[in-house]
Order: sequence, then C-alpha cells, then structure tokens
Amino acid sequence: MEIYTNVVNGEISQQQWDRMKLFFQSMKNGTAHILISDKKTRSKPQNDYYFAEIVRVSAKELGYEEDEMHKVWKKKFLTQTEVIDGNQACDNHAWETKEYLYEDATSDNWYEIKMVKRVCTTCARIEKEIVRSTRDILVSEAEEYYEKIRRCCSIEHGIILKEPNQKEWT
Repeated sequence: MEIYTNVVNGEISQQQWDRMKLFFQSMKNGTAHILISDKKTRSKPQNDYYFAEIVRVSAKELGYEEDEMHKVWKKKFLTQTEVIDGNQACDNHAWETKEYLYEDATSDNWYEIKMVKRVCTTCARIEKEIVRSTRDILVSEAEEYYEKIRRCCSIEHGIILKEPNQKEWT
C-alpha cells in the first residue's frame, strides 16, 4: 500500500491517518515497512504540457470534453488495484462492484477521488481500485504517464502528440 498525502503546517489529514489505521488493522499480525519521503510532484511545465497538448489535442481528436478526457486517461493509466482480503483467488470470479467518491484536500483545493471496491461472490476476494490524482504524481511518474498516453494515442488511435520539448506550453 502506498499513501500519498500532503503535509500542511506539519499535519496530514485525519482521512489519511484513518486509511493507515485501517491498513494496519487489516494485517492483524505481521511486519510493515514504512517509508516516508519528501516527494517532488510534477512541475508546472509538465502540468502545462499535459493539459495544453495531451488532454486538449486527444479530447478534440477523440470527441471528448477536456475534463472527460482527463478522467479517461487517469482511469486507464493511474489506477491502482489492491487485494484487501482473500488472497486465495478462484478461477471464475463473479464480481459485485461498488463505487465510492471521497474528497481529499490539497492545501485549500478539494477534489474527488474515485475508489471502486469489488467483492467476488464465489471466493470472497475483496479488491479495491483507486484512481490517483495527477496532482500527486512525481516528476518521474508524470513523464511515464505522458509516454503511456502518447503511445496509446499513436498506436490505438493514430494521433501523434507533440513531445514536451517541441513547443512552449502555456
């Protein structure tokens, strides 16, 4: 499990503390490795490039509104799946799916994060899917994310997106 959170005035949100507590409670007994690091999220030029080139051009070419296109790319390339319970998986899953929206704070900006919880009615395996926010991706992750989108656009849709060094993005 990885938790990305913002520290504001030396504090993290109660929601993040609660997520960590639930994780430890689900372990019952065992050992956890905890790594805390100061991360550098995507840069302003990366953000400008993403919205001006990747989102705008792909939305126009594929017939989406820009905010819809942004959500499509996040769902496709920034979704993480974790097994919550039931490590024994059956060969024939019959999933029941529930979607949850919750809010997370970045400074004074609130945004929704979608979580999908799936329960297999055959083997009782429980998984959760979280779509990460682009606000939380690291500089290196941003470029990997953009490359996946450029490759998808090129191979699956015949759309060639410009590289970040081909133009000024504002």
